[in-house]
Amino acid sequence: MVLAKKEIKKFIALCIIAAAIAIGSTLAIYNFRYTTEEIPFDATAGDYIGINADTDMLHFGTGYPRSTLERELRFKADAWTEVRISSTLPFAYAGVPAFVLAPGEERFVKVFVSLPESKLGAYTGKFIIRQREVEQ
Repeated sequence: MVLAKKEIKKFIALCIIAAAIAIGSTLAIYNFRYTTEEIPFDATAGDYIGINADTDMLHFGTGYPRSTLERELRFKADAWTEVRISSTLPFAYAGVPAFVLAPGEERFVKVFVSLPESKLGAYTGKFIIRQREVEQ
C-alpha cells in the first residue's frame, strides 16, 4: 500500500514535468515565429512645450504634465503580416496595438505618450514591435 502511494506521487510529478515541458516548448515555438524590433523613445514633462527634431530615436518633445503627445509609425509589408505594438512604459501606447497587413499594404499608426501629472522630468522607454508572417 505504501509503495502504491509513492508510485502515484512519482506519476503525478512526471505528469507535471511533462506538462511544463510541453507548455514551455509551445511558447518557445510560438515566440520564435516573431521578429522583434525595439524603438527607443523619450518624452519630457515640463512647464513649456518644445520640439526635439533629433533623429537618433523617436522623440515626442516636451509637453505639460497630463498632456498627451503623439507621433506616427509607418508599416509596410511584402506578405501577409501580423503586427503587435506594445511599450515598456504604462503611459505609452499605440492607437492600434495589433493589426494585419496585406501584401503591399502600407499603414500609419499613431503612438502616444500621456505624460504623468506627478512630476516634471524626462521619460524614456521603448516601443516593442513584434511581426510575423501569417497564412491567408
